[in-house]
Amino acid sequence: MLACYPPEQAAALIDKSVASHPSHPLADHDKLLRELAAVRRTHLGFDLGEHDASIGAVGVAVFDSFGRAVAVSIPVPWSRFAKRREVLAIALKHFRREMHTVFAGKSNHRDRDR
Repeated sequence: MLACYPPEQAAALIDKSVASHPSHPLADHDKLLRELAAVRRTHLGFDLGEHDASIGAVGVAVFDSFGRAVAVSIPVPWSRFAKRREVLAIALKHFRREMHTVFAGKSNHRDRDR
């Protein structure tokens, strides 16, 4: 979700979170900013065991029709994540494209008028 914001705004949100949660210090601020830049380019974010050592995850964000960012992630037990990482990333990128089309009002919904 942070990658949906302009870099300055994302940095301010990070600083606010760090100040609000002193018991959970940020390990490497610059690394996080570099990762956010990569997410902005690829539209994919990865949790490589940072949240829970036994879980890996890949996620995307898309803006809904009101301009709000909506995030979707797929968490997987770490023991299977490495084997499935690329397949999951491709599936989420496809999902993101489809949702972008739906939210932009360009999708053909057969049941819309029912």
